[in-house]
Amino acid sequence: MEKRSTPLGAIVIPVDFARRATQLLSRTISLVSVLQDAPFEVVVAHNDRGGLHDKLLQLWVRQFGNHSLRLVSGKFTEHVGHQSLLRNRAMEQVMSEIALFLDVDIYPDKALFAHLMTEVQKGTRLAMAPCLYLTARGTQRLRSSGDVSAAMNDYLAFDRKCVLHMAMPSSVMSMKVVDYWQAGGFDERYYGHGYEDFDFMVRFAHWFALVKPCFDVFVDKTYRAPLLAEGFRATLSQLAIANLLDEHVALHLFHSNEMQGPYRERRKKNALLFQSVLIDLYDSARQLSTTGSRLELEARFERECKQRAVDPQQFKVLSDNRAGHVGRGFSLQRQVRKIEKWVRQ
Repeated sequence: MEKRSTPLGAIVIPVDFARRATQLLSRTISLVSVLQDAPFEVVVAHNDRGGLHDKLLQLWVRQFGNHSLRLVSGKFTEHVGHQSLLRNRAMEQVMSEIALFLDVDIYPDKALFAHLMTEVQKGTRLAMAPCLYLTARGTQRLRSSGDVSAAMNDYLAFDRKCVLHMAMPSSVMSMKVVDYWQAGGFDERYYGHGYEDFDFMVRFAHWFALVKPCFDVFVDKTYRAPLLAEGFRATLSQLAIANLLDEHVALHLFHSNEMQGPYRERRKKNALLFQSVLIDLYDSARQLSTTGSRLELEARFERECKQRAVDPQQFKVLSDNRAGHVGRGFSLQRQVRKIEKWVRQ
């Protein structure tokens, strides 16, 4: 019998078909299929709701799964979007020393996954990849060509037809399993949309003193450009700067967003819960840097550029504060012409 090589690490994937069931099933099968011939252990935590898509996933695993795939399936929760709980259930079953978190909407870039795990193997506590969110057009192009560099090239060139935005920090991150549990794992009080990743990153970074938060760490404000981030987002973004400059970037496939319903409505409560966690962590101003978080992020960016002899001007887009539709070929005149053409027809 051929001896099986030791996996580089485990890829942890949460799955729940309460929303987008058909698309998520398809993407789960596609992602896992690509990973099965790679040097990874794959652990899928599946919240079994007893529906058709749940049964189809289990059937597919029985027929096509191999020794590198472990499906952890159970009726774990009634909540929609309980990623924190599912990641913990998956991590309880991981056999490898290193783990990497993915969602099924992440494109299976095996070279990127191996790089992140190798960084942890070499001593990095938390290896984080920035994540480019693709448009429908960008997703179609990626699937047709398989060219993972095209999206980053477009982004740096201010061409936004195939790219929506860059997420930094991002939940595409790798660490040692023992460090994961030492930092407390994911907080299962979070469910629905948002903040469970921020919570874990903040606690992990605090436990291992990876970055020093600034006095404005409590600022909860989204951004248009990564280097214009503030508050905890700016602080956590420092963890992804090295991989950003080296263009080790994850790609998120397009899907429509659910703007209403219980999943989105939970976001406000999650935000309040996260603020209480920040208050508990940083109850004394003496723990916080007197420099603003954006200035710390810019300084880290400049240091990393200098170490690599990289011209920061190559990454001007990181400070581009224009509205998201700019660069996607949208104009009022063009839309009017389309409507006039449709009327004439």
